[in-house]
Amino acid sequence: MLSVMSAIRRVCDRPVDNLSKRSQVNHHQGQTCRADAVWSIAVMPTTRVRPREHETESEARRLVMLSLPKTWEHREVTGRDYGVDAEVEVFDRGRATGCLLLLQIKGTRRPIHAGRSIAVDVPIQVMRYAERFVVPFMLCVCSVAKHSHGFRFLWLQEYARIVLDAEQPKWRTRRRTIRVVIPADNVMPGTERLWRHIADHPRRLADSARLAHIQHEFRLSSRRLSETSGSNSEALAACRQLLKRAEGLRAIFGREDWPWSSFMRQHIFPRANAAIRALSRPKAVGAKNRWSHCSDLESSAEMLSAALATLHDEGLQRSMWKFDGSHDF
Repeated sequence: MLSVMSAIRRVCDRPVDNLSKRSQVNHHQGQTCRADAVWSIAVMPTTRVRPREHETESEARRLVMLSLPKTWEHREVTGRDYGVDAEVEVFDRGRATGCLLLLQIKGTRRPIHAGRSIAVDVPIQVMRYAERFVVPFMLCVCSVAKHSHGFRFLWLQEYARIVLDAEQPKWRTRRRTIRVVIPADNVMPGTERLWRHIADHPRRLADSARLAHIQHEFRLSSRRLSETSGSNSEALAACRQLLKRAEGLRAIFGREDWPWSSFMRQHIFPRANAAIRALSRPKAVGAKNRWSHCSDLESSAEMLSAALATLHDEGLQRSMWKFDGSHDF
């Protein structure tokens, strides 16, 4: 029996790297004695040092959330880390909009000076991952240095579409990183209007698909009115209904704080509605005036087509970016 206990002690005294179950065999007087329940536990260090990078990232996340409007909902993303650190839902005057933003947050201890753009090397894998989303994917760079204000941000999908695809068309084939430049005015807080506009991107895409159908049908109906010498109540009713549907596309024509939206709304709907009201009274409209009103409807159809084209015109957006720095990313 003493020899069995000695064997057990020898097992327990051996250094091991992890938790394991061991079985030792000792022969005593021709019999086999087993110790089947001997567990060895590795001794962990008494103290563990948290990397400074982890502290920086945690502080950066905290500061980013504090810089967002208090009325917006933000949620930390748990589970495996594929590049999304947080999700933000935009609220408008206390009302939920259903508009979301995905955030990847990078912290730095270096100060970020106001009024200067900053260059960031982003892994190609992260950029390609961001392009898989329809929901806007925001890169947020936050300095934890003293006297730093807010954080910088960049809408990665739009930056890739407008800038990278033009300046470095083969950037997706690179192995490691791509350098992006965050504009000096991309500072939060202070750009809540731009964030609301970015968050509305999926709804603009959906409304653009609806507008494509509306402008096609509106063009055909206005053409039928022009080709008919007398009144055509069916075509006129179709134009009225289609125009009402177009005005209801809030993500495109309903934004008071978006100059493009205001411009298009003012140059399409008043003129077209006036023409429809005039044509609905055929007795009061002479042949010459009727032709003029039908021409106004066809011009409105062209403006709807122009709205659809300029809304996603990459060449126009690149020119504006290069000319005066205007951008939506």
